[in-house]
Amino acid sequence: MPEKPKVLIADDELAICRSCKKTLTLEGCDVDIVHHGLEAMTALEKNSYDLLVTDLRMPKMDGMQLLSAIKEKGLNVKVVMITGYGTVRTAVEAIKRGAFDYLSKPFAADELAAVALRALGRKQERDVKENPSDQPVREFSSLFGDIDKSELDRMWSIPEHSWVRAPHTGPATVGIDVMYLRLVGEGIRSVEPVATDTELRQGEACAKIIATRKGDPNGETVTHNLWSPITGKVIEVNNAIVERPETLSDGPYGNGWILKLETTTLEKDIPNLRPFLETVGALDLEK
Repeated sequence: MPEKPKVLIADDELAICRSCKKTLTLEGCDVDIVHHGLEAMTALEKNSYDLLVTDLRMPKMDGMQLLSAIKEKGLNVKVVMITGYGTVRTAVEAIKRGAFDYLSKPFAADELAAVALRALGRKQERDVKENPSDQPVREFSSLFGDIDKSELDRMWSIPEHSWVRAPHTGPATVGIDVMYLRLVGEGIRSVEPVATDTELRQGEACAKIIATRKGDPNGETVTHNLWSPITGKVIEVNNAIVERPETLSDGPYGNGWILKLETTTLEKDIPNLRPFLETVGALDLEK
């Protein structure tokens, strides 16, 4: 029998710790609780954890300082940041610095479960250390459709999450990253973008992806939030993927886009993102 994933919860609010522990225990995890960053760092150095769920604001050592310490020590643990209202921009910055994802308070149990399932799945992939040559490499045309390669210089991303392509003039296009799709799984049931005319802030949910749980014999679903990489007003929704969600992975950087936005603070948003060409991994951009 495989070992249970080990999860550490770090939050100075006992109620949140208990709620998170209950949710992740039901997901089959072995969960420990600490109440500030220094205590979390001590636990991480003594024990091997697969996932850390930590509050952004804590006494003694906050979530960002904890994230930096983890990186400095080279600890192999996925980090999910819990943020309060008004700190989503900081949370997006945390992903740029190495966090896997974040949750905005208040969050539901199924939101935590969805993020944890993706994070644990990603860590498992990296721990296996598969030969890159064994991984399927998709050609440029199957990922980008008829997008010109010159447009890649105007693309940025929340790594392994969402991307934005912002031409010098006209609306910006937002979509989902290939790795995010891979972690969600093949059984995508529906894609629910926010409505046209919605005013989005960077880091807010721009769509919900409802997918079958990986390996679930009963076909139960999980709802995954997709964060908007930029701030702006939604001017168009891709109805083609709403009507046929199974096609989302067909050209995810091309015809599989989700929203088009009229940008408002693009120059302020970009520093929190990573240039797309730094995050494309094994994609074959030569063909």
